[in-house]
Amino acid sequence: MACDTLAKLVTETLIGLGSPPKEFCEVEEAVRAVIHSIALLKQHSTLSAQNLNLIPYEWEPTSRSEMLVGVPDLAIPAWVERKWSTNTNPSQDYWVDVRVCNLAELESSRLRGEWGRCSFHVENGQLWITFSYAPTDYSFRTHRLWYSPDVQLAQAFNDPTAGLDLSPNFFPLISAMSEMELISTMRIRAASSKSSSKELVSAWDKRETYLDGKIAEWTDRFKHFAQGERGNRKGGRRRTILPRGVRI
Repeated sequence: MACDTLAKLVTETLIGLGSPPKEFCEVEEAVRAVIHSIALLKQHSTLSAQNLNLIPYEWEPTSRSEMLVGVPDLAIPAWVERKWSTNTNPSQDYWVDVRVCNLAELESSRLRGEWGRCSFHVENGQLWITFSYAPTDYSFRTHRLWYSPDVQLAQAFNDPTAGLDLSPNFFPLISAMSEMELISTMRIRAASSKSSSKELVSAWDKRETYLDGKIAEWTDRFKHFAQGERGNRKGGRRRTILPRGVRI
């Protein structure tokens, strides 16, 4: 998997949930759900979100594509936001999500005039970010990168030998599992919130029913894929075992 895999999966998860307000689902919770889902699917015993620490870093990009320098202990990006409006109380500033996607999708978004997209890539050992828009075209240019300083977490995502290597074909399964983990919590929060609506909860119920069926279907396909991978890795060392236990 690539350096932007975590961020893309978090994006897909939150989009699938209809980009819920932060009072129902914080970005950090979505990141935890994604890590939980990958660990469960890949049966990776050392990958854990128990001590997950996401750090925010604010800066003003000066171009559509730039190298991320000066970010303290940046190991793996998880989410990007842009300030939309300010308040006398900084904690009440309004931020909008900048969805993470691959470079091909980014350019398509740029041509369609969709501003809220970004993409990460590594060049000469340095992490770069590219936007579908020119940040300097806006009066509010401050962006916020959420990232983890956990080097082991980054290595688990970036190193194919770590056991997390996963085909992008199964990213929908990971995001679906993550959504299911989050829906129950959001439903509880919505029940005690004055700003929630019956329509919103009903939409989550329908989404949950849809995901339940898709997860079963995708999990079955993943099992076949995983079994094929294990067989290919064994290669010539694999032996046929006859009914009596005799190996040939």
